[in-house]
Amino acid sequence: MQQELTATDGKIVCYARYRANRKIRPLDIEKSTTRYFSKRLPSRRKETLSFQEIKMKHWNELDGSVFFNKIFSTPIEIGKIALFSLRIENDQPCIGMGFDIPEFPDNLPEKWKNKGFNTCRIGITCNEIKDLQIRNIPMHEIFSVKIKKDNNHFTFEAISNSASIIFKANLISLSGPSVYINGPDDYYFKQ
Repeated sequence: MQQELTATDGKIVCYARYRANRKIRPLDIEKSTTRYFSKRLPSRRKETLSFQEIKMKHWNELDGSVFFNKIFSTPIEIGKIALFSLRIENDQPCIGMGFDIPEFPDNLPEKWKNKGFNTCRIGITCNEIKDLQIRNIPMHEIFSVKIKKDNNHFTFEAISNSASIIFKANLISLSGPSVYINGPDDYYFKQ
């Protein structure tokens, strides 16, 4: 049996499938005040279960972004990064990444004001890694990042002209941000 999950505006959000009295859960619907209604659909003989991937648009959507949200007054788009560090821990399937983003905070705390800081560095911690692929060792390059959220995992892709880092993770959380002074010769995001 199949059910359709519909929002109050009439859009079909996702489908839930029932098989042998066991419900396979639909996508977790992000924190929303929209009400959802469920409606049974006619049963089909040959059924496939598919879930929609959701492309995450902003760093602010990740877990651990409380401080990040305080120093940036607007959502910061996931896009270009300058990778600084990549740490892989094999005792627990975990990857940590540190990188600079082109945006700079507009709501600095007092201890950061008037110090000449011009670069923002953030990091992510990714747990329960699967399907890790690293092509070439990334060095001093701008990567284009995409994060997609699926039913029970995230897909992370960072691709540059000569390197790539791709994996799936059960959880991706944001760490930082911090700010520092970057010299004009070392600055990746030329203006």
